[in-house]
Amino acid sequence: EKIERLEKNLGEKEKEWGEMEREEMENGRLKEELRVALTLIKDLKENKEKKEEERKKEREAQRERERERAKEREREEDVQKQLREENILLDEKTKRLKEELEKTKITLKDNAKKLEDSKMDINSLKKSEQAAKERAKLTEKSQTSTETLLKTHQQQYEKLKREKEELEREKKEREREEEKEKK
Repeated sequence: EKIERLEKNLGEKEKEWGEMEREEMENGRLKEELRVALTLIKDLKENKEKKEEERKKEREAQRERERERAKEREREEDVQKQLREENILLDEKTKRLKEELEKTKITLKDNAKKLEDSKMDINSLKKSEQAAKERAKLTEKSQTSTETLLKTHQQQYEKLKREKEELEREKKEREREEEKEKK
C-alpha cells in the first residue's frame, strides 16, 4: 500500500515534472518568439525613423530648391525691371536727341538760306551747298552725339560768317574800284 502510494505520488510528480518541462519549453518558445518580435519591432522602428529622416531631408531639400527658385525669380524680376527702366531712359534720351537733331536741321536750313541770301558767287555757293549737304548727312549719322553736332554747327556758322564778311569786303573793294574807274 505504501509502495502503491509512493508509485502513485511518483507518477503524479513525474506528471507534474512533465508538465513543468512542457511549460518551460513553451515559455522558452514564447520567449524566443517574443525576442524575434521585439527584434522585428526594433528593426521596423529604425526603418520608420530612417524613412522619416529621409522624408525630412527631402522636404528640407525641396524647401531649399523652392527658396532658390524664388531667389532666381526675384533676380529675373529685378533684371526685367532694370531693363524696363533702362529702356525708358533710352527712349527719353532718343527723344531728346531727335529733338536736338530737328533743331539742328532747322538751324542748318536757316544757314543755307543765309548763304543764299548773301549772293555769293556761283562756285562759292555750290561749295557751301555741298558743305551744307555733307554737314546735314553727318548730322543725320551722328544722332547720338548732340554736343559734337552743335560744335560742328557752330564751326560751320563761323566759317560761313567769315566767308560772307570776305565776300562783302570783296564786293566793297570792287565797288570802290568801279567808282575809281568811273572818276
